[in-house]
Amino acid sequence: MRRSRSRYSERYSYFIHELRDQIITGELQPGEYILPENTLAEQYELSRVSIRKALAELVEDGLIEKIAGKGSRIKQPVDDHSAAVLKLAWFSTSHELEIVRKIIDRFMENNPFVKVELQVLPTIGYTNAIAQSIEAGQGPDLFIISDVHVREWMDLGKESALNGYVPAKLNEESSYPQVFELFKREDKLLGAPFLFSPVIICYNETIFRENGVSDHPTIANWENLLEIAKQCTPMQSESTIVEQYGFCFSSSYNRWPVFLLQNGGEDRIRRRRQMRILPGGERRSAQVLHVAYV
Repeated sequence: MRRSRSRYSERYSYFIHELRDQIITGELQPGEYILPENTLAEQYELSRVSIRKALAELVEDGLIEKIAGKGSRIKQPVDDHSAAVLKLAWFSTSHELEIVRKIIDRFMENNPFVKVELQVLPTIGYTNAIAQSIEAGQGPDLFIISDVHVREWMDLGKESALNGYVPAKLNEESSYPQVFELFKREDKLLGAPFLFSPVIICYNETIFRENGVSDHPTIANWENLLEIAKQCTPMQSESTIVEQYGFCFSSSYNRWPVFLLQNGGEDRIRRRRQMRILPGGERRSAQVLHVAYV
């Protein structure tokens, strides 16, 4: 008898939790009718009395409503109290903010019982602000971080507060292993890498033509790039004054280190600390740029 009651409780719990999850995640949309009681009773091996009891609980929770003569219908959330709130933090200088807001709107349309609150924080002090908020028990449920922020968390000695959730379909074998390495500490993944951008070389065809460079030059390596840059760096006659530089790169930390790292420099990120260019690589890269006047 006890075993029978235990199995009944398991089936009942499974039914109500699954139906609740289908509603909250948006699998069942507001306005849709759930299956008839007879069908549910047969599918979950429960009595109609048990099915009605479970549905009554969901009615009390504000998730469904009983429509006389038609059945049970998923209810449209009428206020924020019936929706689960998910707090998401983002840093203010992120170029993705506009598209993030659109993604959030679409997500909430498909998941009416989940409300996402986006909190945009100043980039300066972003890591400290989140760390303090988490310690106060008011931290966001999710927050975006870059590899720079990861190093800041490590410098604060609070990386234990980071818990990188990685979906099953996102793994190193099918992705870019080097990106995962940036977010690891002692084999623990501190964040789920889901976005990274390459550094792309762009050129001005007008400047190329003015300096005798073909419209579609071959730029297979840094030597090719520097050679073309020198051609596009005119000097004032009998002077060392540069009229126009043939090559420039952004001062952003996410851009200029690529040139150094691919010319003999090394990133101390593997030791989980701030970046340091080793002397050999630093001299090689700096000399190339200085001598070439680009």
